[in-house]
Amino acid sequence: MITLFLSHGIERNAWELTQGLAENYNAVWKELNRLVGLGIRVSEKKGNAKVYQVNRACPIERELRSIVMKTEGIGAVLQSKLSTIKEVQRAFIYGSVASGKADGFSDIDIMLIGKINLEEISQIFSDAERELNKPVNYSIFSESEWQEKLANGEPFAVNVENSEKIMLDCKPESRLGNRWQVRI
Repeated sequence: MITLFLSHGIERNAWELTQGLAENYNAVWKELNRLVGLGIRVSEKKGNAKVYQVNRACPIERELRSIVMKTEGIGAVLQSKLSTIKEVQRAFIYGSVASGKADGFSDIDIMLIGKINLEEISQIFSDAERELNKPVNYSIFSESEWQEKLANGEPFAVNVENSEKIMLDCKPESRLGNRWQVRI
């Protein structure tokens, strides 16, 4: 399930999904068909293969995608990278990744609110880009700057504030050792 959510919009057959997993083909095939029966996946016959992808019409698709992204995908990678930056008051992913419209060429948009050292964060996102093999576009504002932009009705701030987000929980009491909890 995780692989299909992380490769959004891409059809895969059971054999492709088995590659790199510690599961045999029959177990993967049975699970895929169970997920089709639950309405979480859709399948289609293409040539000799049956291909599967996320069912965008599933009523809980958005919530499942959000959970997977936070715990196994981009959100988890970014949280682990940001876990050492105590100055982050709020962090969230927005744009095509958060709205579920990202494709293989989409970049990752992340907003950071707090008093953050630009040099330190630049290195963190450079590392994240290499790990995710995707460009990461980040915006940084202090809480007062962000609130001022919203109060002034600046289009970028208002659009981001009203868009879908994957919230990364960065409250100090949520940090467990060097890791953050993810609020789901």
